[in-house]
Amino acid sequence: MAKVLADHDIRRLLGTVILNADEQRINPNGIEIRLGKSVLFQSTDEEKELGPGNYLKVLPGESVTISSFEDFVFTRDAIEKVFPKCDLMALITPTTTMMREGIVQCATKVDSGWDGTLDWGLRNSSIRDFILGYGEPIFKLTIFLLEGAERPDIPYGERQNDRYQHTEGRSSINPQNSS
Repeated sequence: MAKVLADHDIRRLLGTVILNADEQRINPNGIEIRLGKSVLFQSTDEEKELGPGNYLKVLPGESVTISSFEDFVFTRDAIEKVFPKCDLMALITPTTTMMREGIVQCATKVDSGWDGTLDWGLRNSSIRDFILGYGEPIFKLTIFLLEGAERPDIPYGERQNDRYQHTEGRSSINPQNSS
């Protein structure tokens, strides 16, 4: 059965498998991932790019697709440096803080073989504007170690239809615009 990585194992991934991470964001069985630079407002199709000192304002009822600050290298070459003969996959889940603010988020997964930033969506279901700072933690990543028969035959990025690899923002949200 796949093993959930603990804090000491996640620390080993920093700099090789998880890039641009804040070690202070590691928790007992995961790491908080932060708001990156790409934002797409679903209702207007408007794109924005955030940077240091910038904030994202999500109005009540608005949905946005956002990218992670961190980069993830779940390729076999990178993982082998830390966990020989293993793969990794992960689940992205909302933080309880975000849920308490009235933010609705979908849980999703990161496949073995993924390489790049992560994109996911959130919706402001509260009656107040929601303001989120660039680099602010918003999701949790729970990482699973895959060994033996748990490792997929073909990791993500090696199949013909794996078109999101190495994309960020619009190109990963709207694949017909990617090269």
